Amino acid sequence: MPARGASHDTMPIPFVELFSGIGGFSAAVRDLPVKVIAAFDQDGAANCVYERHFGPTRSIDLRGLKPADSAVRQARGWWLSPPCQPYTSKGHQLDMDDPRAQPLTHLIDLLPDYRPDYLLLENVPPFAKSRSRKRLVETLGDLKMHLTETLICPTNFGIPNRRNRYFLLASHRPLSKAPPYPEFELPLSAYLGPVDSSLHLSSDLVERLDPGSNIIDSTGTPAVFGSSYGRAIHGAGSYLDDGQGVRRFTPEEILRLLHFPDDIRFPSEMRLRTRYKLAGNSVNVAVVRYLAEWLLRGTAAPP
Repeated sequence: MPARGASHDTMPIPFVELFSGIGGFSAAVRDLPVKVIAAFDQDGAANCVYERHFGPTRSIDLRGLKPADSAVRQARGWWLSPPCQPYTSKGHQLDMDDPRAQPLTHLIDLLPDYRPDYLLLENVPPFAKSRSRKRLVETLGDLKMHLTETLICPTNFGIPNRRNRYFLLASHRPLSKAPPYPEFELPLSAYLGPVDSSLHLSSDLVERLDPGSNIIDSTGTPAVFGSSYGRAIHGAGSYLDDGQGVRRFTPEEILRLLHFPDDIRFPSEMRLRTRYKLAGNSVNVAVVRYLAEWLLRGTAAPP
């Protein structure tokens, strides 16, 4: 689909997907004038899912990315969804002192070499006060890029899932004001699959749940699902009272809440714990699509 105001022969904008995961960005830009020309992630299981649906990935530690990488050199846009553990309120918030922040800081150092026209980054809300964010913003400023920062939760779109996230959008041209949010307004029941009795919690486990545990029915709004969902008992996500007991949400239901297309699926042989981890580390596709469209189609014309 061409950009608004563009001709139908507009060439797609080449992007690289850094920290690509299972392909949330590629899924989000399927019908936008974007072509993902390379994807990078260290997680072998994530790469397995990505390659089933979007093509090859490069399994490298991004700390080793070189300034002369040909694929990155050809890209005009960067998508980044770096690890959140250095910044999350549940962790130690070591920020740049956490080794898991080093791939991002290395990429920030490479920005003056590559000079992409567009950059879109996602992370947890505490990233907004991090030293990593300060370093990124300063570097983008040195490159004379215009940027916008925002917090968006899927509930803003009427999607029944609390997953507030920080986003940074940067462009060499000024960004227009944010477009209206899309409206989905689907009940939780629309995202649920058949009852899976294997995921029901035992009565003993239900009794062990904290009094404040988020047990909801099919009209509720589940809390954010973390990568430890399915393994941790507390603080990793909501539980569903399906009328036959209290159960965990399935990884596939979590993907639906993240608005992945129905054809994006985990391999049937993949371990349940791995599927939960990959879903918990993913992004909301509807939110990313909105932001990508704002970044690419909402860029103001030059003076």
